[in-house]
Amino acid sequence: MGHRDVVGVFVKAPLAGRVKTRLAADLGARRAAELYRALGREVVSSCVDPAYATTVWFSPAGKEPTVRSWLRAVGRLAFQAQPDGPLGTRLATAFDWHFREGAPRVAIIGSDCPGVDRRLVSQAFDTLDTRDVVIGPAHDGGYYLIGLRAPAPGLFHGVAWSTPAVLGQTLALVHRLGLSAALLPTLRDVDTVSDARAARLLPEDISGSAGGTAGHPAAMGGLAHRDDRDVEHHPIRNPDQSSRPAAVRLDPEVGLVHREG
Repeated sequence: MGHRDVVGVFVKAPLAGRVKTRLAADLGARRAAELYRALGREVVSSCVDPAYATTVWFSPAGKEPTVRSWLRAVGRLAFQAQPDGPLGTRLATAFDWHFREGAPRVAIIGSDCPGVDRRLVSQAFDTLDTRDVVIGPAHDGGYYLIGLRAPAPGLFHGVAWSTPAVLGQTLALVHRLGLSAALLPTLRDVDTVSDARAARLLPEDISGSAGGTAGHPAAMGGLAHRDDRDVEHHPIRNPDQSSRPAAVRLDPEVGLVHREG
């Protein structure tokens, strides 16, 4: 895959009780897994493009046959098992792998943020022509995409993963490492029933209990519409981990990086 840009997609095998645990509390484990199965496949399919290589980073490591079957026929994909460890370790490993393989630019995305598509990925790669880092903020305080044009393992250490502080702390690290950064439009990932309704993955009248009825297939496969604003190019100045970095607009509410489940 050397000398091609690469997008890596972090996924989990869509197994009941192993994915979308916060959704499962309201929908039940099977319904939550069905929703993630539809959403994750749609995100991967929407991001595949011949202009760059696509690698699916999956977990658990022993579920490659399950993941390959799930994503069959969505496009040309490579598969790599995510290593053990916290999210920061897994992200740093994925970036290191692709840069060592010769990729000039690498973007990593999550699989639970409807609205992420090949146009947004291409926009991220274009941004890396003039910035060291590109980040797609999520409404819950994390990010659904992070892209680099050179290794920067320091961006993934000392971050309070799965908290609303992730984006602010990452931007502080960008400043500390002397890197330039730009933000993509803010999107919503899907962790709760309200997120799924906002993304049009569930009808408004779905029951809020685990025994409720799941949405019909058309609703399950729907995608939220992305804000088409231009990339925000902001200098990062005087950041502090206890406050929002100056000149970067952050949403106070927080998916590649999100609260687990």
